[in-house]
Amino acid sequence: YRQRFGLEGIHVHDSIALMAALRPELFTVQEMAGDVETSGNLTTGATVFDRRRVPAWRHNMAVAVDMDEAEVIEEIIRHLSNAARMS
Repeated sequence: YRQRFGLEGIHVHDSIALMAALRPELFTVQEMAGDVETSGNLTTGATVFDRRRVPAWRHNMAVAVDMDEAEVIEEIIRHLSNAARMS
């Protein structure tokens, strides 16, 4: 990440998604109307949410909007530590 993006650190979005599946109680979810943009010039592949007060689309997904950050980080580190001990 430092060489390509100039960032000191890494993104752990896959680990966060796994934690949401394994420990859903650590996440706050909200029902939303969403879809994947497939025809836009600038947004192809982006997930788009209808966040208007009265959405034109029906709610079709539960979206994580918050998490217990400290606990999620602790769980990821614990699992990584356990995996390192097993190898």
